[in-house]
Amino acid sequence: GDRVPLSDGHTAQVLEGGLLTTKFVDMDTFEEVIVPNSLIESQVIVNMNAPDARWKSSVKVRVPSDRDPKLVEELMMEASRRTPQILQGAQAPVVRLSEVKDGRMLLTIFIWIDDVMNRHLARTEYRRNLVKVFEESGMEFALPRSQVWLNRK
Repeated sequence: GDRVPLSDGHTAQVLEGGLLTTKFVDMDTFEEVIVPNSLIESQVIVNMNAPDARWKSSVKVRVPSDRDPKLVEELMMEASRRTPQILQGAQAPVVRLSEVKDGRMLLTIFIWIDDVMNRHLARTEYRRNLVKVFEESGMEFALPRSQVWLNRK
């Protein structure tokens, strides 16, 4: 029943440990995976259930640098409150201004998700809620900048 990371970046739940193999269910694809114990014995195993099943993650957001960073932070926090899988209270999200560069600000929200199984859903729902909150307030995301170089001879 323990949850562990697989070498491909997916998360698996241990179904059965045997003498020669260990059987997992891949929590991302729901496929059954059987791994020879000889491949496992030399690996560092992280028990994602210990001490509990919560999951810490982050989401990055870019906005134009002429926006009020405090307002952007408040909007990001509102989107987190609208996302049921994101924990509040003692594990409330924290927003940090990570970078100001090329006319854009990068803000990162650090979130605790209620269960490792919900990590993809929570980040997706958070982004959907953030789009709604931004639309409601008139806030815009920063557009990617690209440079074009002309080579004249």
